Amino acid sequence: MIRSTAALGALLLLCNLNSAAIVVGSDSAIWTPVSYSNNVETDYSGDTQANSVDLDIVGNASHPGFYTLFDNGGTTSVLTDGEVGFRLRMAGDQGQPTFGGQAWIGMDVDADGALDLFIGADKDFLSIHDAGTGANNSPSTTTIEAAPVWSQAVSQVNFLWTAVSPELDSNATSFDIDGATKPEPDFFLSFVVPFSELVDAVTTLTGVTTFDDTSPLAYIAATASQANSLNSDLNGVDGQVNSTITWTDLDGITPTVSVTGEPYSNVPEPATTALAAGILALLILMLRRPRKNRIVRA
Repeated sequence: MIRSTAALGALLLLCNLNSAAIVVGSDSAIWTPVSYSNNVETDYSGDTQANSVDLDIVGNASHPGFYTLFDNGGTTSVLTDGEVGFRLRMAGDQGQPTFGGQAWIGMDVDADGALDLFIGADKDFLSIHDAGTGANNSPSTTTIEAAPVWSQAVSQVNFLWTAVSPELDSNATSFDIDGATKPEPDFFLSFVVPFSELVDAVTTLTGVTTFDDTSPLAYIAATASQANSLNSDLNGVDGQVNSTITWTDLDGITPTVSVTGEPYSNVPEPATTALAAGILALLILMLRRPRKNRIVRA
């Protein structure tokens, strides 16, 4: 009985780890911080060109400015199930009912240092856009196609703009890390897109023909005051929104990661995945194996 109970517990744990959809209001402790190669601080305060606190990404070594979270939908078919979430920490809000600007997550999916597509979020829509005709390898050469290849209206399920709190950041030691003159909490912008739509966009818009949760990529995160530029704040960089220096030389693009946000070197190899599958099969076999009658002697 003990063996069967332990096996069942392990099986349920595996299922639970793979079945919970992303909650936009979940604690940052379960999200993965996205770091940059300088690995000193995740953004600089007061460096937004638009001079608006709700567009100023802020962060330091203890309070990341950029997070991601991946959920595979409880199945192995990540092409049709699952979600990927993003969270940015802003210096505050402008007294508006919701986020007043535009957030961009740029992705380099073919490891050439140039951005290939963008995930966008504003108060009305989430969207995915093709990169424009620019070289897209530096802030000044980055362009974004105005028309999205996918969009979805925001809702309480896929979008959240709210003040940072102990419930949203249980590991925090400060809720106003930018040291604003007027005391105010930082704000989290959190949003979630279907992973299948991201996969479709990558395979349709780029030369990458296969893309899943184990594929390599690199991110940039930025804000804007309008829908087709990066004209406000670049995460991980002090200013430089008009710079001709490449994303790589600016340290404005992450090292290679997977969609989970983990360094790409930490992504399980196929052999590791096969081993995990073997362990799962063994647990199922243990549960199904008939028990022999036990003889009780007087």
